[in-house]
Amino acid sequence: MRRRLKLRDERGVTAIELVVVVMVVAILALIALPRMSAARARAFVATARADLRNLASFQEIYFSSHGTFSTDTAALRFQGSEGVSVTISDANNDSWSGTATHAAVPETTCEIDVNSIGESEESDNQVICYDTSGTGNSNNGQGNGQGNGQGNGQGNGQGNGQGNGQGNGQGNGQGNGSGG
Repeated sequence: MRRRLKLRDERGVTAIELVVVVMVVAILALIALPRMSAARARAFVATARADLRNLASFQEIYFSSHGTFSTDTAALRFQGSEGVSVTISDANNDSWSGTATHAAVPETTCEIDVNSIGESEESDNQVICYDTSGTGNSNNGQGNGQGNGQGNGQGNGQGNGQGNGQGNGQGNGQGNGSGG
């Protein structure tokens, strides 16, 4: 006697269900990608800012040995991060200034102005980053022309901010250090 195997009434995924799942995933990707690219840009700016801080350390070591600051990164034995262009624009016996730009975010420039004499400006020895494209978005939390309160290196500055409001909120991602 043969038994007949009963086929179950199971079906696979319908085309409509598959299309709905693909659309949900696409919408989530559209939401996440801009946020990830903004975070990536902030990371590149943070790298340029860190290079300027490291350059300041190399300048201090050079100054303690030679009594003057240098405009030559090779003489300082300074090696910047990949993709970061560092330029020392002015150096003498009592001060130096430099800029850094990351190749991935060329519209944002970071700069430092160091004065070894005790009478220094508010922004002295602080790395300030700003947007050079004219859009007003700094993507780094510092804003344009912000003087005090550079914060913890991530752009969460508090205090006497003078940056553009939109640039500050967009810049640090969490809305910290909006200045004013």
